Amino acid sequence: MYSLTGDSKLFTSGVESSRPRSNTVSTTLAFTLLFLFAAGMLAERLLMPTVPINVDPAAYAVASHEILNGERLYEDIWDHKPPAPFVVYAAFEAVLGFGPTTLFVMNFLATAAVMLGLFLICRRGPGGDTAGLIAAGIWALVSGSIGLEMRDPNTEALMNVCLVFAFLAMFSGERTINFKRALIAGLLLFAATMFKPVVVVVAAAFAVGHVTTSEQRTKAFRDVGIVAAVGFVGWLAAFGYFAATGRGGLFYDAVIVYNRHYAGGMIENILAPLYGNAELFVDVIGPSAVFAALLSVPLFFSDRKKWVVAVLYVCSAWVAIALPGRFSVHYYQLWLPAFIITIAWGIGSLLRSENRIIHLSGAVILVMLAAILTVTQFPDHRAVLAGEHVPVIKTLNKEPETAAFINGLLRDDETIILWGNTPNMYMATQRRPPSIFMFDSHFDPNPIRENLVALAQEKTDLSRTELLVVECNRPPVPEWIASQFEETPIFHDADGYTIFARRGGRIAGEKQ
Repeated sequence: MYSLTGDSKLFTSGVESSRPRSNTVSTTLAFTLLFLFAAGMLAERLLMPTVPINVDPAAYAVASHEILNGERLYEDIWDHKPPAPFVVYAAFEAVLGFGPTTLFVMNFLATAAVMLGLFLICRRGPGGDTAGLIAAGIWALVSGSIGLEMRDPNTEALMNVCLVFAFLAMFSGERTINFKRALIAGLLLFAATMFKPVVVVVAAAFAVGHVTTSEQRTKAFRDVGIVAAVGFVGWLAAFGYFAATGRGGLFYDAVIVYNRHYAGGMIENILAPLYGNAELFVDVIGPSAVFAALLSVPLFFSDRKKWVVAVLYVCSAWVAIALPGRFSVHYYQLWLPAFIITIAWGIGSLLRSENRIIHLSGAVILVMLAAILTVTQFPDHRAVLAGEHVPVIKTLNKEPETAAFINGLLRDDETIILWGNTPNMYMATQRRPPSIFMFDSHFDPNPIRENLVALAQEKTDLSRTELLVVECNRPPVPEWIASQFEETPIFHDADGYTIFARRGGRIAGEKQ
């Protein structure tokens, strides 16, 4: 019977310090390979035809642009996310400007940061430097997944940066962590929850893993206490800030009340795949999950502590994916670092074995995984290259021509109001929204709907709004908006947008 800390000699060299030389790589070579991986990711993004920016990143960019122009979050511009996405997007816009290029840079930097974090994590487990480079290489291979929308700086991409480096701080291979590392882990996990509170379950899993695998339980509980205290104080400060600026109620309604309704039942969401209400194997997630499950076996026998923390990460990431109850494809990005850590450590366990067959099997498995991940992504890449890619929200393919039509009509000081779930149109036309809302779905039945409608009516300014842009297949436009515009459209695309001129406005007058 194995103890939690026991190793199987079948998967090790018997003495940890005498691991095979192939598991140790010079610093120069390691960082040269990391640089090449990063260069490959960048080149692939630059050389491939672009795909439409997805709606959430566009919404964060537009909202952050408004904040930089003096509007206040939750009062003048509304969303149900905590403030972290808007802080990060605003910071990048302040340096790089407003537009798709800024989002491209954000995505690449986040992707490269996760790659570095995975290398640093995995080199401290079975397989050493080789396992670290395996993790970095696998991440580089899947980081451009079109099926998982990994070319956008969505919240999952930014949360993965926080989670990976928090994992590194808590499980760096040392027996204990000092106050500084516990504080860093706490700050990173707090930051992750400020993008989406659901990742608190991952933070809890990290805490359980730290206590479970620690040889000094008392100190481990102290470390976890520091991490929890940082999160508690951070959220208390956030509530205090919004309360002090007169938005305490708005913040609570958006982040707590609305999200509780938005998510629905917690248990039903977690078990959704059992009822056919959610997919598990989306794009590269499928092969990654299968190989992680298989490779967890040699990891289990090689390093029980690493197995425990990897499994906790995998399981808690699924809960974080499932809790919102919507299963958007980009949610699944949260799973990839956990799978890659398990895979790299599992292959590392095989590669450091003195048994030649087991050692060779590790290399064979790695080649098989790389080939399968490449083949899995090929259909989406082929579709993009052929100009046949259809995004999850098909309307986005109609954005360029519709934006060109709009900008051909409007003067520089005029704008549009969008009714739909594609705030990308504000970015594409470089027009500021005249209302607080980005998505019509925010007015679906929910506990604060009346407050949102009242706030929207109060804050909407149609004085410079010449056009109403209505996305296809959306709920009817509210009367308080529709009544301000002509009934006959000036532009109509059944698969895209319909556009109406404002009653008594400049464009309506010129059309008569």
